[in-house]
Amino acid sequence: MLCGAVAESLRDGWVVYQFVLTLLLNFINHHFVL
Repeated sequence: MLCGAVAESLRDGWVVYQFVLTLLLNFINHHFVL
């Protein structure tokens, strides 16, 4: 049970991390032409 909860929270955290990273990259691409 505990392992499942930890795995689920890690998966949710990874989704949030990917979402934030994507937003950050989009922001950089739009505001700073590399």
